[in-house]
Amino acid sequence: MTGMKVSTLYRIIPLGSKQILRCPRELSKFPLKVNKCFYNVASTQQNSHSKDYVIDLKSDTVTKPSPGMRKAMTEAEVGDDVYGEDETINELQRRMADMFGKEKALFVPTGTMGNLLSMCVHCPSRGEEAILGSRSHIFVHEQGGIAFIAGVLASLIENKPDGTFDIEIMKQRIRQIDDPHFPYTRVICLENTHNFCGGKVVPLSFMEEVYNIAKSANVNVHLDGARVLNAATALNVPVKDILKYTDTVNMCFSKGLSAPFGSVIAGTEEFVDKARRLRKALGGGIRQGGILAAAAMYALDNVLPQLHLDHKHAKELSKGKNY
Repeated sequence: MTGMKVSTLYRIIPLGSKQILRCPRELSKFPLKVNKCFYNVASTQQNSHSKDYVIDLKSDTVTKPSPGMRKAMTEAEVGDDVYGEDETINELQRRMADMFGKEKALFVPTGTMGNLLSMCVHCPSRGEEAILGSRSHIFVHEQGGIAFIAGVLASLIENKPDGTFDIEIMKQRIRQIDDPHFPYTRVICLENTHNFCGGKVVPLSFMEEVYNIAKSANVNVHLDGARVLNAATALNVPVKDILKYTDTVNMCFSKGLSAPFGSVIAGTEEFVDKARRLRKALGGGIRQGGILAAAAMYALDNVLPQLHLDHKHAKELSKGKNY
């Protein structure tokens, strides 16, 4: 295989609404060598007579738990989390609050619910306003839940290719005047990494500028950080160095960390207490959820330290690595 480029040996082929990457058996270990079981790709042999493997790259959500993760789930200490009695969930929440540099954290079933809960808390009165990027996941891919469930008005700013937007336009959009013609702007939503802008890592300088302007206007900043640990890995900084420019954050365990379930939101104690109450109203109360939290804990211990390898493999594949 020496001297041949991956780009000449791999080809994208469509399967219905999905896209998969098909490669010869000889290359099936790349980029799966270190992450075959629980990273951002999943591999299965096409059929018993095929010489090819199919590697599914449509999403980092298609991973399956490794044997170690399944063992951790089986052995997890559990209790009823609606009563606050699941010690595995409690420990996960304490760990995430500390990692994020926030007062408190809350385990929730999905990132969509985490973002919706955050918008409900930030905008407690129907008709209040959130400023979002036009290509934000909250606006594009969460079924408009902030509108039809939370009653939040979305004020959109066109996203630039790098996931940022025009700061001057943002300043103009903030509405805090006591005039009955206008809604109050309560929160500005950022996204890092930015899914629909090519997974870009949004610059910390941009986040800092947005945060400082928001604070001067008495407006909160929420980060849809489904993959914020990927952002921290790419920037080579502790994740709390990103989140110091936010009031609240939502992060998914079922994306790059490859757990089968769950997200976490974090912020002040008051924010999380309100979100916990609303979580029950939205059907997100978890009983013996320690089984699921254990997968997240395992991912933090075993997958997160290797997340940089996903980045390395993606870069190599995009460039057409020589073999």
